[in-house]
Amino acid sequence: MDAATEFDVGPLTWVKSEVDLALERADLALQKFSESVLKGASSAALNDSAASAAGDLTQVTFCRTHLHQVQGALTIVGLDGVTRFAEAVELLLEAVAQQKRPADSSNIALARRALATLRRYLDDLIEGQPDQPLRLFPLYREIQMARGLEKISATDLFFPDLTSRPPRRETLPEAMTSDEMKKLLHLERARFQRGLLAWLRSPKQRSGIDEMLNAVMHIEATQEIASARSFWWVAGGFLAALADGALPNDVSVKQLCARIDLQIRRLLEGSKNVAERLMRDTLFLVASADSKDPTVQQVKDVYRLQPVTPRVERAPLAPLEVARRHLGEEVAAAEESWSKFCAGTPPALPAFREHTAKICLIAEQLEHTDLRRLTRATAAAAKWVYEQPARHSEATAMEVATAIILIQNAQENFPNLGIDFAHQVDVMVARIHGCIAHNPPPPGSETPALDEMSRHAQEKLLVAQVAKEIQYNLAQIEPVLDAFFRGEGNGEDLKALDNPLNQIIGALSMMRHESAVDALRQCSAAIKRFAAPDYVPQEADFELVAERLSVLGFYIDSLPHGNGDFESFVRGMRPAAGIERESNEQEKDGAFEKEPWEGDDGAESDQLTLISVEQEVEQQKREAHALLEAVKEQPNDTSLREELRQNLTSLQKDADLVADKDLIQQTRAVLSALDAGGDTRTQIDAAIANLKPQKQEAPIPSAATLQLAQASAEEIDAELLSIFLEEAREVIGEIDDKLRVLAEQPHYVDALSHLRRSFHTLKGSGRMVGLRDLGETAWAVEQVLNLWLRQELEVGRSILEMLELAHTVFLAWVEYLERNSGTPPDASRLIALTNALRS
Repeated sequence: MDAATEFDVGPLTWVKSEVDLALERADLALQKFSESVLKGASSAALNDSAASAAGDLTQVTFCRTHLHQVQGALTIVGLDGVTRFAEAVELLLEAVAQQKRPADSSNIALARRALATLRRYLDDLIEGQPDQPLRLFPLYREIQMARGLEKISATDLFFPDLTSRPPRRETLPEAMTSDEMKKLLHLERARFQRGLLAWLRSPKQRSGIDEMLNAVMHIEATQEIASARSFWWVAGGFLAALADGALPNDVSVKQLCARIDLQIRRLLEGSKNVAERLMRDTLFLVASADSKDPTVQQVKDVYRLQPVTPRVERAPLAPLEVARRHLGEEVAAAEESWSKFCAGTPPALPAFREHTAKICLIAEQLEHTDLRRLTRATAAAAKWVYEQPARHSEATAMEVATAIILIQNAQENFPNLGIDFAHQVDVMVARIHGCIAHNPPPPGSETPALDEMSRHAQEKLLVAQVAKEIQYNLAQIEPVLDAFFRGEGNGEDLKALDNPLNQIIGALSMMRHESAVDALRQCSAAIKRFAAPDYVPQEADFELVAERLSVLGFYIDSLPHGNGDFESFVRGMRPAAGIERESNEQEKDGAFEKEPWEGDDGAESDQLTLISVEQEVEQQKREAHALLEAVKEQPNDTSLREELRQNLTSLQKDADLVADKDLIQQTRAVLSALDAGGDTRTQIDAAIANLKPQKQEAPIPSAATLQLAQASAEEIDAELLSIFLEEAREVIGEIDDKLRVLAEQPHYVDALSHLRRSFHTLKGSGRMVGLRDLGETAWAVEQVLNLWLRQELEVGRSILEMLELAHTVFLAWVEYLERNSGTPPDASRLIALTNALRS
């Protein structure tokens, strides 16, 4: 149900007294709980957590019961956003009652504050204030964080009136047959994806957004019924705001673009359903856009977004707060570069020296004497090692790493630094000066806090060293696999991979990353199968193994930053913005193919494969099916039932996102059966039948794909060459820009990563249009950059000369193709340089 913009207080007045009484009783129950905690604390010397546990948790349950009554009343009167707020409070209380979250004073105080805020909000409604649940969002976010949630969206409380419709058209769209409609949608989807790729590559250029906008407006023009038009008209307003520069270039915007692409696919499949959450998310971004575009203003007016979207003026950050934030960024960068240097990457040392110098400057702005002394000592150590890298030792590595952690802690707790911090700085500075003077730290300088930091620093340095060795072994494996599937290697070459694979497995086993070990063992088994004499190379086999190795590489990169669970890491990569693999396979007209096994750096993952919502739902259904079978065999296993409950709750939310009403009902039925308790074998049997995942069938090729498959080489070249040349010009311009940056800042790794991605694009697009020699030359350059990035080698004159030559060769190649006359450039010298650098 959607809240009306102008809320009718009549129904609320009928239940207000009952709601007030329930809120009063809920608060009284929490007061009694707090009193029982105090009584328990006074009878024994208990700490805060033990005293809370001694409290009467039944009072928390009573509070939750009263709040549930409030929630039911709010649902009846149509206050959806406030209902969602009350639901979050109830879930926090449930977690406290079940001892899943601490029953400490902070959580109880937070719940009581939420109850008071809820009552005050309802009083304001009675007095004529507008229904703006977004005003509750700051407190709502606190509650959800207390529950342990990380991703909290303001659209949880955003409920505009979705019954509104776009303005009437002057003329109705022309009638189209089903085949004509599908053909048009295929073309518009390909156009939308081309625009999305172009925007992800160059966010500052408007051309990609305009192409997405045109595709959406053409789709909107085909919809005859106003209800079917609504989403596409609103999506047009969102893209108009994006084109106007009124929306940030952040993850939420990119993900929404990917979800619009998914909705085009669902329309292509014959479904006109739009998930309510998708519509609300799109309207929320339109509402937050400060744009003068007429379409944006019209969407805001039709859906009356201004009254339901309160403007929250953000106070500018104080200069000290800005300095603190900058300090945190520089400390994180310094820690990363020091870990790389200690793990055997000499080019990271200049970057570390620069970061420590900036940290000193920021400490001067903060005007904290002890922090200033600590940062100066760290910068002195960085300069000392930079002048003569041979001075580096295990002791120096440890002390500098500990100092970085101490600075990091100071940044996070800056307002509360006291005498103990001053003592820690005294000891730390003495240790660093002792290393520089080749003297041990003075006796009695150890402190428990610093000893713990030193232990933590030692663990980080060890993990960085192991990660470096694993990446070195991965760098040996990937080229051999690539050569084998390109027909340049044989089974004997693959057998030689046993040693690096076993070394990686051993290292990961030592670090107890068992899930990652399992994934690598699967890759090892597949590679052994490839080496068999009767094996016929299949590109799909290579894609699967190479993609797993690529994900494993990203995971290894994340280990020094504290990432410890491989399965969670893989799940976290699912929502990365980009284009679905299915679209690459079916609709390549205009969008350059991106092989999934050759991903970019984590910071540049905008074009990585997107797992569609439907795919994720099917995966969750498979997991739910397996869990249901397990619960059927072990009905009394509470942990198993709880895992199933979490899976079904997540599945229910995703079912809502894709507007699958049957799946929503099925998950609700199973959750009700679990809540009922007892023997649920009959319900589980029914659930297994209903939730059985569908077998994935081979996708039917699109009309555009079939047309290309049946076309001659000349027709393909004529259709795709112009697209290639347009993008190639843009890519070569980016190469030129990044070469200039790299020449001035040789240790700037991001520039090298951008160059690798540019040559990867030239390789893929060149192969797609039949320019095999161009594609192979770009591949050779890309392999050199992969090697440099993997092993973090120093950017010297040799690789800069190779990149400058590559820029010259590819620029000449594009000019030759545009003229369609003369001879192509000779790339033999460039190929020779790449071979020399790789060897």
